Amino acid sequence: MKSQNGDNNQENMMTAAKSIDLGIKLGSQSIVLLMACVPTRDDKITVTVQNYPPQGENYLPPNLKLTALDGDDNLIQDTVISRNYDNCIQLKRFTAPHGVKFSLEISLN
Repeated sequence: MKSQNGDNNQENMMTAAKSIDLGIKLGSQSIVLLMACVPTRDDKITVTVQNYPPQGENYLPPNLKLTALDGDDNLIQDTVISRNYDNCIQLKRFTAPHGVKFSLEISLN
């Protein structure tokens, strides 16, 4: 993750982006995962998670699923699923205590 400094409340915001190969046997399918974590004043973090198509592509593959799970593999919120011609999917922003573990699950079909 990369820390960004600024003049507003997001001076300790952490952002990360990662290209993910979905491993499709017929043709290449990849997506970009973008995550931002912003500390709050009450020792928590606000997390934003998004998926985008890779550079040069306009849309995500249909039926791409994005899920956030807590440390016990319980759903944090409902899974988001891409439709035809979606250029982004995003989980609802969520807040967690600083240091808590969570995982993201990305699947296709």
